[in-house]
Amino acid sequence: MKSKIHHSGNWRAKSVSIVTLGLLLWFFVGLAAESQDFDVGLMAYEEGDYTTALQKFKSLAKSGDIRAQYYLGEMYRRGDGVTKDYREAVNWWRLAAVQGDIWAQYMLGVTYYFGADGVPADHIVALAWLDLVVAQGIKDARPLWHSLQAQLTPAEVEEAKGLARNWQ
Repeated sequence: MKSKIHHSGNWRAKSVSIVTLGLLLWFFVGLAAESQDFDVGLMAYEEGDYTTALQKFKSLAKSGDIRAQYYLGEMYRRGDGVTKDYREAVNWWRLAAVQGDIWAQYMLGVTYYFGADGVPADHIVALAWLDLVVAQGIKDARPLWHSLQAQLTPAEVEEAKGLARNWQ
């Protein structure tokens, strides 16, 4: 006698769908927690609680959060809760900038244009970062961008454009 129990051939597809749904839920819950940590860090920063801001931002920045990387750069540039250190600021901004953070790109362009304690001026690198920023429509970058274009040789401008292409 044959069994009347019918097994659906879709049980594997249903299992995969359930597992996929679980992974997506885990991923989005993790994103929400990271976003909440960033919001806590930003609020602390704005309120002058630099110890909390530094803790939240460093944790997030090390895991690749570009917003936290940008704000760490700002904290080191200004000396908010840390020793003022332009080299450290540039390191954090660079991590955010290569991931596409326009304000980190802008800050790198400005910093390399003028130079800062521990960060020598480098007009080719400054033009490369500012080239990316101008291409994204940030008008505040245009005066420095024009100034650099006028100061550099055509070969240096091409070198800067090549760097910018590599960073896109």
